[in-house]
Amino acid sequence: MSDPHVDDDRILRIAKVDKASKVPLKVKDKTLELESHNTGEVLYQKYCLACHKNNGKGLTGTFPSLANSDFVNDEGSLIPKVLNGFSGDVSMPAFGFLTNEELSKVLNYVRNSFGNKADSLSNEDIQEYRQ
Repeated sequence: MSDPHVDDDRILRIAKVDKASKVPLKVKDKTLELESHNTGEVLYQKYCLACHKNNGKGLTGTFPSLANSDFVNDEGSLIPKVLNGFSGDVSMPAFGFLTNEELSKVLNYVRNSFGNKADSLSNEDIQEYRQ
């Protein structure tokens, strides 16, 4: 028979302490976590960045630029095209699966980024175009 391994007979000491030596982990607030993952910028990164790129300039002839865009500033054109998608010289899939809140967040992010300065859209503004 061989000798015991050094780790085979360790003695662990469990003792009550007055205060923790490290900050204990706490359960995350799910609401706060969801809010931080659904900002306009995060939604843009999830759904728009692949085509319109990080700078909003897209790819000439394939994915239109959102930077300094009259189209982005025209809610009457923007909302229905984002909800329903479109095809032609360039195509875009429909994003009607997003909630009104998600759409207003991502559209407000785009409408106030990349050199755009447009009024904010509300959930109700989005809902008007769904009907």
